Amino acid sequence: MWLIGKIQIMIVSTNIKNKIIEKLNSLSEKQLNDTFHFVNSFTETNLINKIVNDIKKTGFASEMKAIKKFNAKSWECSGNFNFFDKDEEITRESDLRASQSLTNKNFSDFEKLIRCFFYIVGEVKKTKNPWIIFKENIQETNTPKKYDAYDNCIFTRNLPFEKPRLVSYIHKFSLLDTLNFLGYGIHEFNKDPNQPSKWYSACTSICKAAEYVLTTEEEFYKQLSTKDINSKVSPNILTSSLLFTFIKPIVIIDGKLFSAELDQNSDIFVEEIYFAPLKFYFKTKNYKRSSYNIDIVTLEHLDSYLDISEKRHNSIFEGIEKENNQRSMG
Repeated sequence: MWLIGKIQIMIVSTNIKNKIIEKLNSLSEKQLNDTFHFVNSFTETNLINKIVNDIKKTGFASEMKAIKKFNAKSWECSGNFNFFDKDEEITRESDLRASQSLTNKNFSDFEKLIRCFFYIVGEVKKTKNPWIIFKENIQETNTPKKYDAYDNCIFTRNLPFEKPRLVSYIHKFSLLDTLNFLGYGIHEFNKDPNQPSKWYSACTSICKAAEYVLTTEEEFYKQLSTKDINSKVSPNILTSSLLFTFIKPIVIIDGKLFSAELDQNSDIFVEEIYFAPLKFYFKTKNYKRSSYNIDIVTLEHLDSYLDISEKRHNSIFEGIEKENNQRSMG
């Protein structure tokens, strides 16, 4: 019985095919071209839609959105920043690197020129499962954890005063200063226990990327000489001016972020947040720094975070100017 049905389908299919061929043969050359153009356009559009949907399933769309937000502000940002991983001894990629620079406009010579750079190196993670950051209130503590300053990767050159004098300016407008709490761990809601944590690998990677930016700065100025320099900038500007470079590692999540803490009754209190400072302890044979201050930021509120970071950059620059002027007058 099934064989008879199959033969009937083949006959119907053959009849349809013949009718199509007959119809095509009756068309003029222009009509044929228009028909084939329509078919090709439909096929191409269908393929493009499939590509777009495929990209949306990955993290690439989130990275593109993050980079666009940086470039829409006063940041220079590019994706796929390469860095050398000293533990693995391989070149790896972080999702983005952004930078912003400030200089004083009025200076009589290069020694009075101040150049202040703010780098952000970031990993972008798309997640359906919310991240919950465990929160420690540090308002009433008086420990180094209360400040987000020299726990970051910082490079200075020709700084005419002691570094601790800048602590308050560096800390101002940090997330730690703005939110008055510090994260000390992250839980990924509903994560398969057999799967590795996204947050830990992202934080480890971005710390290494930040260290690479720092090392690159250090090596550049170490090798710098007035006789041999591959730069369009005058060597005197680079060797004589005051330089301050601040490097902030961040993790951007395309998803929901929550905080969890114990309230006064020792009950767990959970609330949605948009960004958080995280104290991340990481140390290996090749990476000697014991801890890093990493900012965790939601993609949806990245614009607000960048506004805060710009205020922080201005605070650092104004602090350098103020301390430098006081030294000059003293």
